[in-house]
Amino acid sequence: MHVLRVVMAGCLVVLSGVATEAAQKQSGSWLKDFAQAEQLSRETGRPLLVHFYADWCGPCRLMEQQILGQQDVLGKLGRDVIAVKVNTDHHKDLVTRFNIESLPSDVYVSPQGKVLASYVGSPGKAGWLARMAAVTAQFPLEPATAIAQAGEADSTAGKNGKKQPVDAPHPTASDLAAAYMLSQIGDQPGLAGFCPVNLLDDEKWISGRSDLTATYRGIVYRFGSEAERARFTAEPGKYAPQHMGCDLVALQRVGKAIPGTYQYAAFYQQRTYLFVSEQNRLTFLARPTQFTVAREVAGNMNSVSSSSTKHSSTSF
Repeated sequence: MHVLRVVMAGCLVVLSGVATEAAQKQSGSWLKDFAQAEQLSRETGRPLLVHFYADWCGPCRLMEQQILGQQDVLGKLGRDVIAVKVNTDHHKDLVTRFNIESLPSDVYVSPQGKVLASYVGSPGKAGWLARMAAVTAQFPLEPATAIAQAGEADSTAGKNGKKQPVDAPHPTASDLAAAYMLSQIGDQPGLAGFCPVNLLDDEKWISGRSDLTATYRGIVYRFGSEAERARFTAEPGKYAPQHMGCDLVALQRVGKAIPGTYQYAAFYQQRTYLFVSEQNRLTFLARPTQFTVAREVAGNMNSVSSSSTKHSSTSF
């Protein structure tokens, strides 16, 4: 019997377990037929989102209530992505194909069948939508949009007939701050409770104590000792994730401020950076100076007023 790990807050519980319904073609709903969803992805050119769950999985039911069934999420289905739910007890072939070991899991697949990204657990609704945005940014144009943009590009052609480059608008400090704060909905502390001082200085994930905290830009961070808290309060801008935690690779390539997650952290020049995927993290590490130019924009965020919201992170 295939063993799956259920992702719950703070631990992994090992459980074991082994529905195909008619597909719903209309937008704004989850499909339940994988073959049809895969076909629709090929036909529309939209990426495929495969959500793996099980009826006996408590975190799956919670994710269904808090994220998957929400109207703003449903509004993206059939438009931004083709989305299908897969019951792992009934589809062992897909569990094997996508190497699913924990629940709930989300896998993004290109229209050509290539796995684009895989995620385990829930980062909260804002974080979940940020993951989707990072993937769909690779498939930005609907046919009508492409035609409209092509017409606009033609209108910028110079006298020599060559299209002139048009600079994409840079997100403002307020844009970055708003995007980050949007992701902070929830009750979890910053960096999921891991000590930011241990993380940066020792590159170790060590959980902080709930009775040893400090707040920076509205985010509550935990520490393992008074000494670590003192180091943080002396230099909070050094130890807190840089640029309000926004993924600099996504920012530069897509022009969108997408909050990263603690799962994909990188270190550069004694600072911590967060990303939405392992691919973006590795891209940054390969050419950090190419992306840190965004500091000129995001640096202004020091003047942005902090809010009282708290950090939300994946329930690992």
